[in-house]
Amino acid sequence: MGKISDDAEALLNVHYRKYKTQGTITNTNSYRADGLLRGNYVPSTGYNDVSTNADNWTESSQTGGNLNLKWNVGKLALTSITGFEGFKNEGLTDNDNTPLEISRQHTDSESRQISQEFRITSPREDQWNWLGGVHLFKETIDSLTQTGKLPASQVANSSVASSGPSVTYNDAKLKHETTSFSIFGNTTYNWTDDFATSAGLSWSRERKEYDLVRRASSGTGSFSNLGHWWDSYTGNFAAASLTSGSYNVSDSATWDRWSYDFTPEYKLSPTDRVFFKYAHGIKSGGFNTAATNQLALNQVKPEQLDSYEIGYKSEWLAGRLNFNATAFYYDYQDIQVNVVGQNAQAGGTVSYLQNVDSAKTYGLELEVQALPTNDWFVSGSLGLLSTKFEDAQILNNGGNFDGNRLVRSPNVTANLLTNYTFHVDNGAKVVLGGDARFLSKQYYYVTPQGVDSTGVYRSGLEQGAFTIVNARISYVTPGNKYTVTAYANNLFDKHYLQHSTPAYSAGQSIFGDNVIQGAVRTVGVSFAAAF
Repeated sequence: MGKISDDAEALLNVHYRKYKTQGTITNTNSYRADGLLRGNYVPSTGYNDVSTNADNWTESSQTGGNLNLKWNVGKLALTSITGFEGFKNEGLTDNDNTPLEISRQHTDSESRQISQEFRITSPREDQWNWLGGVHLFKETIDSLTQTGKLPASQVANSSVASSGPSVTYNDAKLKHETTSFSIFGNTTYNWTDDFATSAGLSWSRERKEYDLVRRASSGTGSFSNLGHWWDSYTGNFAAASLTSGSYNVSDSATWDRWSYDFTPEYKLSPTDRVFFKYAHGIKSGGFNTAATNQLALNQVKPEQLDSYEIGYKSEWLAGRLNFNATAFYYDYQDIQVNVVGQNAQAGGTVSYLQNVDSAKTYGLELEVQALPTNDWFVSGSLGLLSTKFEDAQILNNGGNFDGNRLVRSPNVTANLLTNYTFHVDNGAKVVLGGDARFLSKQYYYVTPQGVDSTGVYRSGLEQGAFTIVNARISYVTPGNKYTVTAYANNLFDKHYLQHSTPAYSAGQSIFGDNVIQGAVRTVGVSFAAAF
C-alpha cells in the first residue's frame, strides 16, 4: 500500500503474461485384446508415447490490473477495488489424438472482465464488528472454433487411412456476456471473551446471454490452403436440425439468489477452540455453449449447496504442536456435472453440462503441524471422504446412475511434508525438504464408473490409488536475500493418469478412450531473490 495522506492509501497492481506450448500430452488406449483402437491403428502402450499427425500448439496472453483504494473515516474503513482482466488464446490441436486424419481443431478466443467492489468495515477489535458492500462484474467472451478433416492423401504423417467422408469442416462462433450485481454483509458479535457468533448474507442478480452460430459441412468440399485450413474451406453446409450439427441459437437467463452462513465459535482455552458452521451457497447457472449437437445445447440451473461443518483447532507445547480436526456434510441440489457418452438420438458422442437432482458428501479432515526442534518442521494431513449421487438421470435417454461417486473425489487423501534446516557459519542456511501425497481411487466422470452398459471395463476413465514423492535442497544466503533450490518432482517416477476424456463407442468402431498421463520425474533448479 502506498500512502496518499494520513487517512488514505492506494495500491496499484499491473500484470502481463504471455506463454506458448508446443506438442501434446494426450494419448489413446484400447480395451480390445489385440490393442486395436479404430481402423487398423494400434496405439503404443508406452507411457511417454504420443502419436498424432496434426499440429498441437497454443499461444496465450493475459493482461490485467487492479487498483485498491482505502480511506479511514473515523473508526470506519472505506475500500474500493477496481479490476480488469483480459485473456487471448489461439491454438491448434489434433482432436482424435492419433495419426489418423479424423479431426483437427483451431480455436481463437478473447475474454474481457471488469469488476468493481465498494466495501465499508468497522474495527475488528470492537465487540460488534461488521462489513458491508456491493460488487459489480461484467464479462464478454468472443470465441471462434473450427474443426476439420483434411484429405488424408495430402497430409504428412497420416500413417493410417481412416473411414468416413474424405473432408469435413465445421465452425462455431460464440458471443457470451455475463453481468452480475451483488450486495453482501457480514457481522461478528463477541458475546464474551470466549464465545462469538458470525453471520453473513448476500443477494446477487446475474444475467447471462449468448449468440451461437454453428455450421457443419455437408457433402464434399475442399481446402485451398492446407497449412491454413481453418479459414480456407469451400463447400456446402448442412441445414439446421437437431442432429445435423448446424444451428443458430440465442438465449438468455437471469438468476436471483441468496447466500448466507452462520458460525458460532467457543474458546475452550486460550489455545484451543471449537466451532460450527452452516452455509448456503450458489454456483452460477449457464448454458452448454460448447455443444457440437443441438441436443446437448441445454440451460444449466444454478447449483445449490448446504454445508455443515464442526471443527476443533488447538495449539500444544507452547505452539510447537498444532492439531486441527473438521467433520463436514454437504447436501447438493441441482449439482452441475459433465457427461460425455454415446447418445442414440444424436447418433454419436455428445457432451453435456447438465444438472443432477441431488448428491451427498460426508468427510473428515485431520491436520497436524509440529516443530520437534527449532530447525525441524513436520506437517501431515489426512482426509476421509464419502460421496454419492442420489438422483443422477442423464439427459436424452442417457440412463440413471444413482449411487455413482462424485468425480475427482478419492475416499482417502494423505499428505506429509518435512523440512530440516542446517545453519552455516556465515549466516547462510541449507534446507533439506520433501513431501509425499497419497490419493486413493478416483473417477474422472459421472458415468461410466468401472464397467459400462456394454460390459466393457473403462479403466482409462479412472485412476487407482497412488503416491507422489517430491524432494528438494535449498541454499539460502544470509538475510534470506537469495535462494537457490534443486528439486526432483515425482522422485520415484510414478506413472498415473492426470485426466482422460471418453471416446469409446463400439457402434462407431472406436474401442478406446483418450488418456492424459501425469508428469514423469522432473529435475530442475530454481532461483529466487527478495527485494
